[in-house]
Amino acid sequence: MNSQNPGNNYNYRGQNAGRMAPQGRGNVPLRGASAQRQAPARSGQAPARQTPVRSGQAPVRQAPVRPGRNSARSGGSQRQGSARRNTGKGGGNGGVKALLVFLAIVALVVAAVFVINSIKSDGEDDTEKVVDPAAQTSSEPETEEATEPETEPETEPETEAPFVPTVPEFKSDLSAYEAYMNPTGEERDAYLLLVNKEHPIGSDYVPEDLVLLPQKYCVYADEVHKKMVSTAAKAMEAMLTEAYANGFDDIKITLPYRSYATENWLYTTYINDELAAHPGWSREQAIELVETYKAPPGKGEHQSGLCADMHNLYKIANYNLDDFQYQAAYPWFRENCWKFGFILRFPPDKVDITGYKFESWHYRFVGRYHAEQIYKQGLCLEEYLEIIGKR
Repeated sequence: MNSQNPGNNYNYRGQNAGRMAPQGRGNVPLRGASAQRQAPARSGQAPARQTPVRSGQAPVRQAPVRPGRNSARSGGSQRQGSARRNTGKGGGNGGVKALLVFLAIVALVVAAVFVINSIKSDGEDDTEKVVDPAAQTSSEPETEEATEPETEPETEPETEAPFVPTVPEFKSDLSAYEAYMNPTGEERDAYLLLVNKEHPIGSDYVPEDLVLLPQKYCVYADEVHKKMVSTAAKAMEAMLTEAYANGFDDIKITLPYRSYATENWLYTTYINDELAAHPGWSREQAIELVETYKAPPGKGEHQSGLCADMHNLYKIANYNLDDFQYQAAYPWFRENCWKFGFILRFPPDKVDITGYKFESWHYRFVGRYHAEQIYKQGLCLEEYLEIIGKR
């Protein structure tokens, strides 16, 4: 193939490519192109129309011309063939150009669609991140969608640190009393008995392990006024031993355990005393007043054997128990009784809960583990038992 002018060189099968046929009268030159070499026509035949061979293509075989056809038809065929060749060449280039233009347009359309979708996606993301509050309060009815309810992440419930009892210090050596002041194991909760107007004990209730208190800590010598439950009695002995070591050596026990019969006798006596002091009162009025400071029989803590009244007013004729709160010993007992397992049973700010007026002389044994928590949390026994679920 001639690389210098590939568009005007054609190869013909069975002929010398370099030889050009002479141009005769019967031959019509190709229109719009350089004159091409024509193969000599056979006798009696019109010259055959030659199809140019494009660069890089195999030469086209010439169809033989049948005899009897005139040269005029041949000449016309050549002109028509030349016109077709020129048209085919120009049309081929135009088709390629059209295809390239079409592909370029398609590429531009695809690129434009991709850019538009990207911009739209970014806009939706921004819309999800920044929500206009006004858009959320649209007046249009919202369509119900099956969405899973939002669940808050599970958090472990906070647990309070376990209570660690304090180990108090004493002036006296009370090591022999430690097990009584601070019972542990199964004994720890054995002294939380609640006795009040709503929680009475029977008329036949008598503690099994009553013991006598040391006489030096008691006002009265008879056994009726010297009994307490054994553990509570030992803890009381330790408390009074320490109180004496701190200078309060005139404090003594006046009323520890009292039987149901004694409680009934005292209750009746107080009612009669109030009737005598208030002429014209009905018995119901006297009972209402008495029950502010004396429990009815079966509803008082003294029958439990776990409490005691103690003070230093017994030396005064016609003393008033309410005056003990003004004695120097009272603040010490109030602040230190928990160390020995006792609580101030009827505090001044719990009257509406306990049902009894403030009694600065009345102390109840529950054990140090519970007494410390009741004291430090500022509770009465009813509140504490409610909290720990033992009421």
